[in-house]
Amino acid sequence: MLVAVAVAPLAATAQEDKPLKIASSMPNMAFPFFVHMQNQIRAEAEALGEIELFEMDGQNQATKQTADVQAAIVEEVDALIISPIDVASMAPAVQEAVDAGVVVVTIDRRVEGVDGILAHVGADNVRGGEIQAEWVVENFPDGARVFHLLG
Repeated sequence: MLVAVAVAPLAATAQEDKPLKIASSMPNMAFPFFVHMQNQIRAEAEALGEIELFEMDGQNQATKQTADVQAAIVEEVDALIISPIDVASMAPAVQEAVDAGVVVVTIDRRVEGVDGILAHVGADNVRGGEIQAEWVVENFPDGARVFHLLG
């Protein structure tokens, strides 16, 4: 579905002899969540056909993911599917992509302060955290020791 969202606005302008170029930028392929996400994007691109997919791993570094986005712009991709490492630091590179005419779809995390992003696919992670904190406060009125597992 995600690839279809990115491809839909391009379908009318696609040339029959030229596959669409789509860059997919994950924040860190060391995490199974993002591996699964990338596998699904790849499977959908293969199912749709006529898509040249550029898979990029930000390696949990905003500078690496920024360089990847800039390389995608130079490569003249038609669309960028990105799960940003950081919602603020990725804004300049993502805005540069939008300004270059690249269709941008964000997944899992939004990019703050960018005009022209086509769509976002994901939950509101900030609100999810707020709901969890509210639950802890309501269920442990005398306080609690909280263990937060990342990964």
